[in-house]
Amino acid sequence: MSGASIPTYRILGVPVAQQTGLDVVTYLRALVDAREGRCRSLAFANSNDLTEATLDGGFRSALEDADLVLPDGMPLVWASRRLGSCLRERCYGPGVMRLALEASAAARWRHFFYGSTDRVLDALRETVSRRYPGAVVCGALAAPFGPLQDTLERSNIERINASGADLLWVGLGCPRQVLWMQRYREQLRVSAVLGVGAAFDFLAGLKPQAPRWMQQAGLEWAFRLGCEPRRLWRRYLLRGPRFVWEFALQLAGVRWRHP
Repeated sequence: MSGASIPTYRILGVPVAQQTGLDVVTYLRALVDAREGRCRSLAFANSNDLTEATLDGGFRSALEDADLVLPDGMPLVWASRRLGSCLRERCYGPGVMRLALEASAAARWRHFFYGSTDRVLDALRETVSRRYPGAVVCGALAAPFGPLQDTLERSNIERINASGADLLWVGLGCPRQVLWMQRYREQLRVSAVLGVGAAFDFLAGLKPQAPRWMQQAGLEWAFRLGCEPRRLWRRYLLRGPRFVWEFALQLAGVRWRHP
């Protein structure tokens, strides 16, 4: 099963799939049931990521190589609607992870968590075992810091493949996790690899999430900026306005003109 039949809209030149969280779980179910032997990669992208892709050709290439780029933030939903989509809600990485874990009670999917730290992974596994007793976690592995090293990553991939996982959740942050998926997808023997950023911290309860009304109103950025101003100010105060500018140029037909 491929994502070729899934409708997409190009936003700043990147094809963004018009999918909700429930759509993605249906897609994952089909992948796991089919067991094609080919790993599919799903990247959850927000406006910051698409803005970064305008500046970094390597990251843009990695996004475009993903089987699905999903609208993780409300600005991408609004942009999609402006281009003619009927998309009603964003496809939020942590939300999709929760839905997939819930579906595991019946589907018996096997999950592997890769990324973050041992502390976060321990808390995540405890939370999953308590809240999603039907989900099978067949492994968790903290990721090394620094540049990607093929020798070390090969060893980690062997452990992932040996676990018999159906779904591999990668929490390395962007752009690192998207680059990781592009580089190693062909070596993975899982049905799908999903880059979910800070989802590990959120599901483990180690970082607060914005109230639902703020998420739906597209104000999660303000909540996260208030929680981590030193780390996130550049992302939201500089990249946010740049996304608006770049998308305005797209609407004007000046840039990012794609069929």
